[in-house]
Amino acid sequence: MSKTPHPATDLALCAFILAVAALLLVGASSLPPPRYDPLGSAAFPRALGVLLIVLALPIAAGAVRRLTRRSASLPFPYDGGALLRGGALFLLLIVFIAATAWFDVTFWIAGTIFVAVAGALIGGFGRKQIAVSTIIGLVLCAGLAIMFSRYFHVDLP
Repeated sequence: MSKTPHPATDLALCAFILAVAALLLVGASSLPPPRYDPLGSAAFPRALGVLLIVLALPIAAGAVRRLTRRSASLPFPYDGGALLRGGALFLLLIVFIAATAWFDVTFWIAGTIFVAVAGALIGGFGRKQIAVSTIIGLVLCAGLAIMFSRYFHVDLP
């Protein structure tokens, strides 16, 4: 599917990305200055915030350019099914966080189920889609659990 999104959708996405970047920059400014590290703990959130802004601005400019070139009577794409899938995905994220935080479900099991169900919600409930999403989720979550425990010395639940 190579359907271009509606310019208003791109602008809404960019507004959200800019809000997240602003929160990162404000949060980074409240971190204490470094004592021994030359960069300090605020370097990563600042760099990420600036990178988000740099990547969001061209998308926003292109959306404004597309919006001004076309007539003002562009129909806004509304799909009730997509709205329901988005809500279900948000609820799935809450269930994933609750399962790992309060019910002691291991990260790689909860993450694999999350990725499999999210892949099915986004790509369809076909057998192949669910199988591929499950395999991707298993490899991704097991890899993240191993990486966090070996390199960051953080044991995920």
